[in-house]
Amino acid sequence: MLKTWLRIMTVGSKIPEEGLTLLLDVVTNHGFRDDAAVHYYLGRLGSQPVATSLLYLGGGVAGIYNVATLPGVRRQGIGRALTVAPLLEASAWGYRIGTLQSTPMGLNLYRRLGFREYCTFHAYFWSGEQSA
Repeated sequence: MLKTWLRIMTVGSKIPEEGLTLLLDVVTNHGFRDDAAVHYYLGRLGSQPVATSLLYLGGGVAGIYNVATLPGVRRQGIGRALTVAPLLEASAWGYRIGTLQSTPMGLNLYRRLGFREYCTFHAYFWSGEQSA
């Protein structure tokens, strides 16, 4: 199931295939511990997995990560649902602060949910190739 989650997350996030290979390698070689602080969400449309999110609980803060929806099923509220559901669970567990990072594509959704922008940063992926 975790491999399915990773595949949907990387495709939905437009992470290069090398990123998926790296993540699958980490899972295969190191596994994932059963950790009460980390909760994986897999969204389905019918029986098909189409979206992901991850909730990380720590330091009194509920962090939302890896919200990704496959391109063919975007703009149907699935990403919203996979953002709100973990936040509602965290709230039920007593968490009152939620954080996340956004791509430009998701920024308006998160603003509509009440998130405010505090800073920006950029992620880079190294392809292993060197330019001349």
